[in-house]
Amino acid sequence: MFAALEGWENAVSGFSSSPSFHDAEVEVMEFASEGRILLRLQTAALSSPQKKQRATTLTFTFWAIHAVSLNGWADRNIIFDLTCRTVESGLLQIEIDGSVGVSAHIECERGSVRVGAS
Repeated sequence: MFAALEGWENAVSGFSSSPSFHDAEVEVMEFASEGRILLRLQTAALSSPQKKQRATTLTFTFWAIHAVSLNGWADRNIIFDLTCRTVESGLLQIEIDGSVGVSAHIECERGSVRVGAS
């Protein structure tokens, strides 16, 4: 359900498939007092037209945070998967299923994604 994130279609348009979040590394997880969370992941995606796997940085921003829980942290935080869905209340629910280090649950009013670190 990543299509609910602003910029999703544009962010993945250059790839032949959606990015895989399996074994993605959390490079940055930043919490701002105005109710914003920034999450930057180094992930893999199949590039088009070469169909080669390449490392890709995706930056997610979540606003109007209603709930967050964070478990674990390590020098390197590798995740098993990242999911995004809209729940009955209309909020976005983001789950970070950690392999090493961080796992998280975020509920927010809106989110966006872009390619790159800036």
